[in-house]
Amino acid sequence: MLLAGVAHADGPFVPVDLEAMRKAFGKTVPGTVTVAQAQGAQRTAKPKIISVPGATTGSTQTGGPAPPANDYEFCNRTSYQLLVAVGLKAGSLVVTRGWWPLNAGECKVFIKGPLTTNVYFSNARSSYIHLGPIRVWGGKHRLCAGKGMFQASSSEGQPCGPGHNLVDFARVDTGGKPGWRTTLTESDQIKTLEQARMAGLQRLLSDVGLFDGAIDGVSGPRLSEAIGKARSALGMASTDTAQLHARLVAEANQIQQISGLTLCNRTQQILYAAYGRELNGKKASSGWYVLQPGVCEKVVKDPLNEPFVYAHAVAEKPEPDAPKAENWTGSHMFCTADGEFDYDGSTQCPGGANANTGFAQMATEGRPGVVYEFRSAAAPEPEPGN
Repeated sequence: MLLAGVAHADGPFVPVDLEAMRKAFGKTVPGTVTVAQAQGAQRTAKPKIISVPGATTGSTQTGGPAPPANDYEFCNRTSYQLLVAVGLKAGSLVVTRGWWPLNAGECKVFIKGPLTTNVYFSNARSSYIHLGPIRVWGGKHRLCAGKGMFQASSSEGQPCGPGHNLVDFARVDTGGKPGWRTTLTESDQIKTLEQARMAGLQRLLSDVGLFDGAIDGVSGPRLSEAIGKARSALGMASTDTAQLHARLVAEANQIQQISGLTLCNRTQQILYAAYGRELNGKKASSGWYVLQPGVCEKVVKDPLNEPFVYAHAVAEKPEPDAPKAENWTGSHMFCTADGEFDYDGSTQCPGGANANTGFAQMATEGRPGVVYEFRSAAAPEPEPGN
């Protein structure tokens, strides 16, 4: 195995113990009773999103090979593994389905047979296996989607049921054609699907710490050296690039599984939680994340490199006479708000609805990922004679 933790480009592989993560719940506002349950691997409830070229049009391309005579096909001309969801009208509702993986440089049919309607909807996002912010290819049409494989029906902009949340889809007008292709692009540097496959390999090698060159789809000595290191570490005699790609996807996924910050609710109450970080001399904070009893949520996805992380929680229905839980709060002050918030520390805590709130501290001890557990307070000892 290449990694059981984090690999470094210029040093030995560092083994760490892999931990099975629990399912996560989505981020919401205190008082909201409907939460979105994640399925499968741990994922950030509200990842940072970077807009990409073509997001408002769905990145549907008219150049290149002719679209299929039938079917709706998606092509990935980016360096990322993407997750794709599609929607189609069904009377007054829109039926959405996803998330299907689409590797860099790959094309797949997600709707088979002659297309029977003029309007479809699409959304794609980069996989959580990659380092850095999540990139999204979407639009302005808010439709329901799940966090794992899902199927949902909704009216545009209306609240979603349990297990789903609103996602921004792009509208695709096929003009009544029986076949269509949407090509998702990243930059003008990556001009072909073959170049995208090479860029995808570069990105995966970068994700596991074996390549620090440009992600441009251009081969060179540094890339060849990184590929050689990966094959050697994985014990791969085969020169099959597809097999190497699949193994690197698995390794990158394992890195994300053991990285970041996970908040766990070890109580019998519903908690609203927030986290804080000190990054480059600035205090950043984000919340609120609803945690059902016994549930964990991964709120930071990439490896941690700071000595401490911070956490705070409040009960959905505080009990006035309940003993105080000491690790729900602390003396380290971070910005919070009455509703959902996400501060990057670039400004002072504004006040008003925002407040400096005491957070508890947890040492990372040099680990790429930690789990913070909110526990119930111990009941006080009865007084003598009672």
